[in-house]
Amino acid sequence: MLKKVGVEFLGEIEEFDYGKSGWIMEPNGYKIELRKHNYAAYDKIKGDVNASS
Repeated sequence: MLKKVGVEFLGEIEEFDYGKSGWIMEPNGYKIELRKHNYAAYDKIKGDVNASS
């Protein structure tokens, strides 16, 4: 939808098992990161990460 209204995307949208990530440039020149999470996939892999390390 953002592309349809003329939002400038920087690079390509990256897709991972746990979601998508991309960057846009807003009208004042600020770079904004957008993410769409795949929580079902994230829940499967988060048990493998040790938060204290």
